[in-house]
Amino acid sequence: MSTVTIESKKFPQGFPDRTRLRIEWVADEFKRRDRAWKSPRTFYRQRRLFWKGEVAGSFTKNFDPGKYEWKAHKEVPGARDNFSEKGVMLVDMTQEQWKKISHMEPRMQHAMMVTDGIVFHCKFPGCDKRTTSKVSALLHESDEHYGVDLLTEPDRKEEVDAQMDQVVQKRGPGRPRKEP
Repeated sequence: MSTVTIESKKFPQGFPDRTRLRIEWVADEFKRRDRAWKSPRTFYRQRRLFWKGEVAGSFTKNFDPGKYEWKAHKEVPGARDNFSEKGVMLVDMTQEQWKKISHMEPRMQHAMMVTDGIVFHCKFPGCDKRTTSKVSALLHESDEHYGVDLLTEPDRKEEVDAQMDQVVQKRGPGRPRKEP
């Protein structure tokens, strides 16, 4: 986990009081062009809430590896200081690394919705790791349980999947299998 601070580009002193901030982790990026837009726009097939609330000044929180999109806005009827600002940030990886692994799915993780957003629980026997994004869940299971760092070697995902298949066969889907 890395500590990241989100600051306003429009306000040097920080976000005004009672600014609403929404942060989502994103995955599966694609671009789409429409006649109304002059240049292609970026969309994500997966967007999940990471955090939302009111802030003042800057915002600091621990983030798991992945790509996040945030939007800060303040809207008061009749006020002059209404604004909207957004940004995208990568945590602990580059855009190229993220593009190579963002479409991959973790296989030994259970996604669960909690009050702050979605949390992935590792189902590997004896592991109690919880992560907040699909990419960080994928990196955890491949690195911690199979010794493959997908950020440096994304082509080894098939090897990790084959190892997982062997674990699932030995363990079985429900009850242990009886040997003849």
